[in-house]
Amino acid sequence: MHERVPDLVSGSIMRNLWKLALPMMVGNVLQTMFGIVDMIFVGRLGPEAIAAVSLSGSVLFVIMAATTGVSVGTTAMVSRAIGAGDRLKADRVAAQSVMLGIIVSGVLAVLGMLSSRRILMLIGARGETLVLAQSYLNIMFLGIVTVILLFLVMGIMQGAGDAKTPMKIIALSNVLNMGLDPVLIFGLLGVPALGVEGAALATVLSRGVFLLVGLYILVSGMTYVGIRLDGLRIELSIMRKIVEIGIPASVNLIIRSSAGVLFITIVAMYGTVAIATYGVGMRIDSVVLMPVFGLASASSTLVGQNLGARQPERAEATAMSAAKICALILCGVGALFYVVAPQIISVFTTSPEVIAMGTEYVRVVVFSYVFMAYGMVLAMSLNGAGDTTPPLVSTAISLIVFQVPLALLLPRVVGVKGLWVSIVVAAMVQSVIMLYVFKRGRWKQKHI
Repeated sequence: MHERVPDLVSGSIMRNLWKLALPMMVGNVLQTMFGIVDMIFVGRLGPEAIAAVSLSGSVLFVIMAATTGVSVGTTAMVSRAIGAGDRLKADRVAAQSVMLGIIVSGVLAVLGMLSSRRILMLIGARGETLVLAQSYLNIMFLGIVTVILLFLVMGIMQGAGDAKTPMKIIALSNVLNMGLDPVLIFGLLGVPALGVEGAALATVLSRGVFLLVGLYILVSGMTYVGIRLDGLRIELSIMRKIVEIGIPASVNLIIRSSAGVLFITIVAMYGTVAIATYGVGMRIDSVVLMPVFGLASASSTLVGQNLGARQPERAEATAMSAAKICALILCGVGALFYVVAPQIISVFTTSPEVIAMGTEYVRVVVFSYVFMAYGMVLAMSLNGAGDTTPPLVSTAISLIVFQVPLALLLPRVVGVKGLWVSIVVAAMVQSVIMLYVFKRGRWKQKHI
């Protein structure tokens, strides 16, 4: 017996947005903390260990980018079914998503373990760093099913309108990871010291335990969508649709990460201060964008549910409301940051050169915040509608056609400032494309 599904397709749009967005924001913060806690403990093992985990993280990011599409496709289909009042189809999608995740995880585990050494050498790992990174990656690949499936389980719940349960799961998983890290890394309580392998094992175990919790919640009907074990079988039509929706979303993230690598390579041409400035700037921007990501995720679910309920105009109003809220928030934040830019940069560094360049970075990039708000919210809303190709196109055009070439050209005219201007231009281009596609409205007729 399922929990009663909350009515998210009527009543106050603002109330529904915040009801989902707040737990999602907290979940994003907790997810960020997971990586920070790991690095704090690993940092005590020395620079080789830090480098090993950092390089492994780059590989795992690409892997997760490739599997993100399964989650996007799942969330879109679950939210559409819930909005249409078709609980049985939502349950079927949930089951097919988990089975697809198991298949994908198995393939990635085998391929990853066979090629981990070659991949690490390709991205520059050598000597002791290579040995440590390979040990770390092999454990992560062995347990990759726990990471991927937990991600999918939380996506299933969020698509059904349950944002609180995933938040609790990630919070408790983080607590367990914090407890396991020192025990497994340094060898406490009679456990042998495993070093970086201990960090990987702590991640796999903490994710694995709460994956079982999440699956139990789905199977027992303790949330709004479930997995029915009776008559469980592979339905290729549903799996095919999940993949069809998900592939553009995965390619989108891969392009974004690849463009990021190209951009930081260009930044590195201008020296250590420029690299340090960009590193600090990215951390500031990631914090600023947390509320945007929460509201964008909420909008994605609500757009899907409203389309399922045959309320396309309400779906559009929901997405535009989320975009306007984010734009207003970031307008205020941007104005404040423009004024106190030196003080903000000083929190991260005492270097006068980085503070000076960082101040310039903030005072340029804040002009992209409003555009980022619209671009991110509308892109994720289209993902929720199952229309994942336009966000992919907007990412490719804004980053590959505009940001990277401008980052090569503008510094020759206006100096390092040109790098930061290219970020603003890319955000403007993406937001304009997203607004055009969204207002055109073809996504409202998308059948999934």
